[in-house]
Amino acid sequence: MKVNVYKEEQTPEVMIVHQTAKTGSAYFGVSFILHSPKELHQGGSDDDRSAVTFWGTSREELLELLSGAVEKLQMSK
Repeated sequence: MKVNVYKEEQTPEVMIVHQTAKTGSAYFGVSFILHSPKELHQGGSDDDRSAVTFWGTSREELLELLSGAVEKLQMSK
């Protein structure tokens, strides 16, 4: 799957999320919140804003993934 997020959709908001599956496994995520029209949101306690979330089994795993991406970006021309 390929996901494109364009400049106009990006926001500076990032959320750290975690969930425990029915199997008992814990997952950690980094959600990049995107711009979306307020008319699309139902309100209430459920955060239904648009986001792209990267999931992993530990904070360390996510840090390694994101650090690797930053390192590649720094090395690119």
